[in-house]
Parts: sequence; structure tokens; C-alpha cells
Amino acid sequence: MPQTSNRFESLRSGLRLEASGRLVLSGQEMILLPRHFFRYILREMKAVAGDAAFSEAFRKAGRDGAVEFCRRHRQVEGGTPRQTVEDYLVQVGLRGWGIFSLDRIEVECVEIGIRGSALSPEGDLPDGHAMWEGVAEGVLVVLREAAGIEPVGRVSVRSEGYGDEVRVVAVWATDGG
Repeated sequence: MPQTSNRFESLRSGLRLEASGRLVLSGQEMILLPRHFFRYILREMKAVAGDAAFSEAFRKAGRDGAVEFCRRHRQVEGGTPRQTVEDYLVQVGLRGWGIFSLDRIEVECVEIGIRGSALSPEGDLPDGHAMWEGVAEGVLVVLREAAGIEPVGRVSVRSEGYGDEVRVVAVWATDGG
């Protein structure tokens, strides 16, 4: 626990409120909002868009967010692609999304465990774990870019678990299968 507390304090000490009113952390703009507010957005989006569009939107948002964060983090902090991904997952955890473990990391496959996911279903609030599927896909994109591998092909992603314990596995397929 002290290591997590120290990491959180380090993260918190890096926050800057700019004159424009924007909150910035390590060169990236942040928004601080109550978890319930984000969850209400999930609920309303799912009601309006339907299951398939909701899942696709949150998967794409997770993918794009992971790619953007990791690219910027490498520009600001440097480090290896693996370290960038590890730092990303630590920071996501420190910002209240859950506790992440990077259980496998290769340019063709990543496996991420999430405990205490902030996106678990609750009452009328839907499961938002499609976002973690997108994160895993985004991590693969980052790893492949760093290795000089064209991100062609497709990603097969599956989530296992329900509620607060989720495991996401993403595999890059170049043979169309």
C-alpha cells in the first residue's frame, strides 16, 4: 500500500491547473469528474445508441485513448514501449479506474487483468468493459508501432469475467483469421 500511496502522491504533485482552467498532467490534459457522472453518461449512451453501437464507441474510445496517452508519454518521458504501457496502466489505476495487471505483453498479444473496475455494472448502470477491450487493442498498436511493424490486420479481443474482476486478451491477426 505505501508504494501505491507514494505513486498517487507523485501523480498528484504533477497536476497543474493552467491559466486557461485546464488541468494538465505530464503534458496531457485531464478532467476530474465524479465516477457517478461518467457512469450516467454510459447509461444514457447505451439507452440512445443500443448495445452494439455503445460497445463499439467505448471500445474505440479505449483504443484511441491508450494510443494517444502512450504516444505522448513516450514523447515526454521516454522509455521503452513496455515501460510506457506499464506506466499507462499504473496511471489509469491511480486515477481510479481499477487495479491493472499486465500479465502478457508481446507485439502480437497482450493480456490485462483488472480488479475493482470502475466500469462494472451496478443497478441500471451498464457494464463499460468494452473500453478495456479497446485499451488492450490500443496497447497492441503502440507496441507494433514501436517495433516498426505496420498495424495492418485485425485484432481479436475477448473479455472474461464479470463485475469487478475482468481479464482482457487481445491478439493481433495478420492472416485474416
